[in-house]
Amino acid sequence: MKYICPLCHSNCFILDVVDFNKSCEESKGKFLELSGIPIYYVTCEACGFTYTPDIYKWTKNEFEKNIYNENYIDVDPDYR
Repeated sequence: MKYICPLCHSNCFILDVVDFNKSCEESKGKFLELSGIPIYYVTCEACGFTYTPDIYKWTKNEFEKNIYNENYIDVDPDYR
């Protein structure tokens, strides 16, 4: 798949891929069950912008449903 930078419209390359359930709490030994949903990170060859193409397109409602929901505190306890 070809990725185009939403900022400068140059080509992007795949930087990494992680499971959707990866969280910042893994460094503390807390791991979520794998979701099986790959999240690709891509970086622009020209301007260096790094983003996740699928999540970049989400609406506010999609963020609230998929990330900032009632379970968010489990992956970011400092959020409170």
